[in-house]
Amino acid sequence: MCTLLPAYGRDYKSKKAVLVDFNKGKDFVLIDRLRSTYANKQDLQGQTVKIRYDKNTKIIVHTVGKWVARSIKSDTFKSDLFSTFRILGGK
Repeated sequence: MCTLLPAYGRDYKSKKAVLVDFNKGKDFVLIDRLRSTYANKQDLQGQTVKIRYDKNTKIIVHTVGKWVARSIKSDTFKSDLFSTFRILGGK
């Protein structure tokens, strides 16, 4: 589990405000034993994180959802591709 702090001087008063910005993909500072770096929701998929807020006096423990890749049937893709081609003036 890693710890995050709001980046660029931001601070939050509520858990809701923290999660809104985190889910928007805003940067947070990832604190590691050896170093710190910037990270956002995309960088932390599938991990559980602790996010500190309200002048580092409160903590949220949040599990970041995983991206789910969806497959597209090739027939659907071909149909959409040809429809787009026709709209753009192709025959």
